Amino acid sequence: MKIINHLDFFSLSVFVELYEQKSGTAAAITLATTQPKVSRTLTMLRKTFNDELFSRHQHGMKPNRIADRLYPQAKQLVADYQALARTMELSNNEQGSINICAQEHFHRPLLSCLNELTCEGNNHFAFEIHSWTAESQKRLINRNIDYCISINPSPTDGIAHYEIAAVGKYFLVANQEHPIFNADITLGQILRYKLAISNYAMDEMRIQRLQAIADQKNLSISIALKISDIDLLLDHVEESNSIGLVAGTAFQSTLQSRTGLTCMNISDIWLNETQSQKPLKYYLQAHHGADQAFAARLATTLGQRLSAA
Repeated sequence: MKIINHLDFFSLSVFVELYEQKSGTAAAITLATTQPKVSRTLTMLRKTFNDELFSRHQHGMKPNRIADRLYPQAKQLVADYQALARTMELSNNEQGSINICAQEHFHRPLLSCLNELTCEGNNHFAFEIHSWTAESQKRLINRNIDYCISINPSPTDGIAHYEIAAVGKYFLVANQEHPIFNADITLGQILRYKLAISNYAMDEMRIQRLQAIADQKNLSISIALKISDIDLLLDHVEESNSIGLVAGTAFQSTLQSRTGLTCMNISDIWLNETQSQKPLKYYLQAHHGADQAFAARLATTLGQRLSAA
């Protein structure tokens, strides 16, 4: 037992990040530390376990059999450390703090639902609402955030999924005088113009569905912008001849002040083109260390809010 007594949360976290990311540089960035410190910690880990653990390859670091055996236990220990730290943090504060991540256009209905739920039964919480990024899933797994709103997330150990609602509606947005409104709207008509597309809040990099449809039909497509910030997408559409394509109804409050833009529901066209693909749905992801009862109530309340929109 003495040989592992000096293993701590940081050293175990370095091991887990090296195993998952296969890169010392990436591990240092995720852990907000320096690469030399990661290298020193790896040297210590190798001495502790009397094994190389990782070998260097052209595309990064490759774990060996010993690392494969150690990883599940190290991963669980890191998760337990994080849960313990979270419990201590909450016990030292008079009020709870909820950290939740969502795309910007989801912030308004999310805040409204949070206000509604946290006032029930005289429960008071501080909110920290974060913008969704490609790193959100990693932050959720590491318990840097408690909850995350994503679309069709993949199953992940330690993360619970609560279905909110189907994305449901799809819209085309363009300047009021845009020529696309002078004819019937079809997929072919849409693809004649440069496109600004809202990124989906997905947990991994996936090809955009419109790109996949165009490739399947051997149609050319010109995407001028991909972005998760709906405000910036609408700015681009206002200042160019591009067409904006956005999903869901949560963004509509953002559109109300854009008097120079026209929004058209193209759900029938979109759903017809994607009927063979898995429907897109919003989910609330919750770290297992977070309040699951609250997560279930929040998902239900958000679903009701979106269905009424």
